[in-house]
Amino acid sequence: MWPSLIAKAKQGGLDVIQTYVFWNLHEPHPGQYDFAGRNDIVSFIKEVQRQGLYISLRIGLFIEAKWSYGLIENEYQMIEGAFHKDGTRYVNWTAQMAVSQNTGEPWMMCKQDAAPGPVINTCNGKRCGETWKGPNSLNKPSLWTENWTSLQPKYGHLKHMHAALKLCSIALLYGELTTEHLGTNQDAYVYNGSSGKCAAFLVNNSSQESVQDAFRNSSYNLPSKSISILPDCKNVVFNIAMVSTQVNTRPMQPIIRFDSPQQWEAFSEAVSQFEQTSLRSNTLLEQMNTTKDKSDYLWYTMSILQNFSEAQHMLKVNSRGHVLRAYVNGALVGTNEFVFICSAHGARKVPNFTFEDAISFSTGTNNISLLSIMVGLPVGAFMERKSSGLREVLIQELNFTRYSWGYQAGLVGEKLSVYTDEGSSNVSWNQYENPSTLTWYKTTFDTPEGDKPIALNLGCMGKGEAWINGQSIGRYWVSFKTPSGSPSQTWINSWGVHDRFNWRPWPRVHLRCPRKRIISKIVFASHGNPSGDCESYSIGNCHSSNSQQIVEKVCLGKRQCSISHTTENFGGDSCPGTPKALLVDAHKSTQTIASSLLELGGVQISKQDVVKDEPTNNVPDLVFTKLGLQLHRRDNHPLGILKNAIYEYFDSNYNNQIHKFDDLCPIVTTKKIPFAIIGNFDDVLVPADHVSRSYNDTYYIDAETVLRCHTSAHQADLLRKGYTDFLVTGDVYRRDSIDSTHYPVFHQWYGVINKG
Repeated sequence: MWPSLIAKAKQGGLDVIQTYVFWNLHEPHPGQYDFAGRNDIVSFIKEVQRQGLYISLRIGLFIEAKWSYGLIENEYQMIEGAFHKDGTRYVNWTAQMAVSQNTGEPWMMCKQDAAPGPVINTCNGKRCGETWKGPNSLNKPSLWTENWTSLQPKYGHLKHMHAALKLCSIALLYGELTTEHLGTNQDAYVYNGSSGKCAAFLVNNSSQESVQDAFRNSSYNLPSKSISILPDCKNVVFNIAMVSTQVNTRPMQPIIRFDSPQQWEAFSEAVSQFEQTSLRSNTLLEQMNTTKDKSDYLWYTMSILQNFSEAQHMLKVNSRGHVLRAYVNGALVGTNEFVFICSAHGARKVPNFTFEDAISFSTGTNNISLLSIMVGLPVGAFMERKSSGLREVLIQELNFTRYSWGYQAGLVGEKLSVYTDEGSSNVSWNQYENPSTLTWYKTTFDTPEGDKPIALNLGCMGKGEAWINGQSIGRYWVSFKTPSGSPSQTWINSWGVHDRFNWRPWPRVHLRCPRKRIISKIVFASHGNPSGDCESYSIGNCHSSNSQQIVEKVCLGKRQCSISHTTENFGGDSCPGTPKALLVDAHKSTQTIASSLLELGGVQISKQDVVKDEPTNNVPDLVFTKLGLQLHRRDNHPLGILKNAIYEYFDSNYNNQIHKFDDLCPIVTTKKIPFAIIGNFDDVLVPADHVSRSYNDTYYIDAETVLRCHTSAHQADLLRKGYTDFLVTGDVYRRDSIDSTHYPVFHQWYGVINKG
């Protein structure tokens, strides 16, 4: 990416490349440094040198709007006065520390008029030639680090301007500056050198019309809002208003469209509930200190009993975050998710805002989940005293600010890195149906052809972040409107096809089922030189032994998938020199996704049987998608391998007399009902007041039916049926919050052996 951009900059007339040093990338955690790959700043500097340019390195520490939480400026003079004498002492200490490094290179301070010692004070503002005071010492050059002009430079503009400036170089470097007033809003800036060299800049600040002014006995036409460059104080060689280069427009042509719902898969975030949180406090915590710079998102959760007399209650939240979304019992508050009825936001200069909306409670315990989203930090001095996040929560004028709150920093998808290949395979993706909040969307596409820059149009999105091949291309907030009502941002990033995103130009195998079907079985998979087609096939003399396992991991349970058949993806090249191909035979499900009909243990189950709209049901859609995956029944899956190893052990030690069950239905009753349905609690003598019976610990389908918490739920039923020696393997479900050691779905082996 960088060589081509640096070359274009040089062709456009630049001599110097200026870059920030992004310390949030180079030191993501205290004492842990990263200068590898795209973070290799040394390689970047060497590439600038190789192409014959200079570099201006702005090492930070903070960079406004580029830091994870942005809005921290590096122009210390703007806040120095707030610290009085301590501010001046800090500037002097900083300069001394930098100079003492003895780098042999000059140091500079942006917008620091009193830069001490040899440190160069630079202009960092608008129209430096007219507004800047100049260097604070005769031994320092005139430099700017940012110079915002009244006109937008065009490509080719700087090339001609730099050529004109270089004709003035001796007068600029060694001459003395004088100013001559030419007329209303017109001035001449003249540099006279001792060797007789002279250069002049004639400025017309009038925005109305061109003027004819006299300068040194000659008449000059000065266009409005322009600067004329006279390298010999006589002849105009360049005027910024008379640019001959083409207008700087970017014609854009769609090359890939993502407008078909069939192209997209979705993964919905679970709304955090109070009982799932491990971090608790009896007050509202400040957001930045709680998330520790790990995420833009912080869940504030609470649990209350319904003891209000009114049918509806007014929820009021005062926040110093930037966006707030409110959920009651897992449902988004409001009727329209894409109008700020159910969410609210602040702005850069006025981040405080109040969310207010009517909510309804169910009988019994109710969960309120408030998702606070930050976009940046407030600007100014004493940042350690500034706060963000929720400040006050009221329901019907009752203040819940000092109440028992549970917290979850970040989203589940962030923790699982679902934007990477590996992380994506660890969650269940569903066919896209309707847009919704708190949802990850995923699609695949082939490498764009050609080498022209490309960008991504996110005009239909709300607020979030986008990744390509696991690398972030930035945050977006399209739903934040400008005063005119237009999106503040539509296009995100502009990159070259052969740049930094590890594009995959190699052939890929794409599998896609008809609408409302999923890939239920991989019948055959071989990476190497297999022969045949989907009617008849066989493994060749070159074959990756893990072919089936890799394809199953990527594709099973999905409507569509894409597998690259590179040797790296299949664990290395076991037969060098042999051309490789990937042949896959997959079967689709016989039932539709729409009905979500599963057959488990001989019992047919639909989504409507498990996820119900009634007060006693607490099974989310995400958990239902795990039913029927039966990872323990896949021989090449780690769970299947472990299960078979356990079975082999008992078979060898008990003469194959052990009965094995691995397909029993996970839906069980809580009650003791002899010769009927197996019991999750009563049959195994779980006390009536045991915590495992709580709705906070167990997934209830209704008051008497649950998703099994343990495979021992089948014990009494199997004993009643006459089995005395058996092993039970299955997926079990508990309402755990997701972290490195917990997940709401896991697997258990349970056995009963009669040694009598």
